[in-house]
Amino acid sequence: MRRPTLADVASATGVSTATVSYVLNDKPGQSIPEHTRERVRAAAAELGYVRSGAARALARGRSDLVLLVVPDVPVGPVLVGLLERLTTACSRAGLHLLAKLSFAGDDLGALCRELLPAAVIVLVDLDPERIDPIRELRIPVARWTVSHSSARDADGVHDVPVPTAAVGRAQAEAMVAAGRQRLAYALPADPRLTGLAEGRLSGVTAVCRELALPDPLILGSPSGAVSTAELRSCVEAGVTGVCAHNDDVALAVLTAARAAGIEVPARLAVIGVDDIPAGRLAQPELATISFDLDVICARLMLAVTKSLGSTLAGAPGPASELRLHPRASLGDGGG
Repeated sequence: MRRPTLADVASATGVSTATVSYVLNDKPGQSIPEHTRERVRAAAAELGYVRSGAARALARGRSDLVLLVVPDVPVGPVLVGLLERLTTACSRAGLHLLAKLSFAGDDLGALCRELLPAAVIVLVDLDPERIDPIRELRIPVARWTVSHSSARDADGVHDVPVPTAAVGRAQAEAMVAAGRQRLAYALPADPRLTGLAEGRLSGVTAVCRELALPDPLILGSPSGAVSTAELRSCVEAGVTGVCAHNDDVALAVLTAARAAGIEVPARLAVIGVDDIPAGRLAQPELATISFDLDVICARLMLAVTKSLGSTLAGAPGPASELRLHPRASLGDGGG
């Protein structure tokens, strides 16, 4: 069935297509009688006319879309939770979120020229040559960035830093508070997470150096998970606490500890990141650091709505993005 057009509505009401357009788009400054407006709206409803999003975007210079550029990494609870919150927040702002998985070589500028998004939110560090074509289109960019060194708030790129090192610091500080002074850091087995892991490791290392403790030993690698033999060797070297890259890695450490006969937390404390449900079911229950995704979402949306000349109710203050959950695997000191 053919889709009704402006011309069909105009024909049904005996007015010009320009008049129909003015009425249906509620264009200000037009002296169109109210009874004519009512006839046009009634005819449009009867015919099932739907305004073209593409036409509105061309007329306004932007669509109602917010393009979300998602990193090519394993989809974990932080990414899923943030996606849910951003979708809801965009909807409340009268916008629609469209997610795009980012791959090297993607021409995001060409995609933005086609979609004319109201804004772009990126959850991955993009090189300037991939950001600049978007900025040149005068499309605001809000970036949840690991590296804040390339912040470009002055020219349309609004950075919301990822507290990468702060995550590692929070883990190490929790370990030290529990009496663990010889630490190890357990790497993720997926090489796509290497950059993120290095940032978190830097936070653990910084705390150790500030307190004149040995640098953390490294467990696992981006090509393999923590092994039982590796963990046993680490404990024999005096390690009493493991800061794991995330909860999945921490659960693998708990499994290796059980296989090696290493009691947690009596001999070894373990802490992860993300607060996944499986961690709460582990024996012992897994201590972890979680992100306050409501705070992160609000900061990203504040950057978007400010760029669009609007405000966001309940804009975030200086609330912390991180939460410590000191559960049984952390212990209460000693070891």
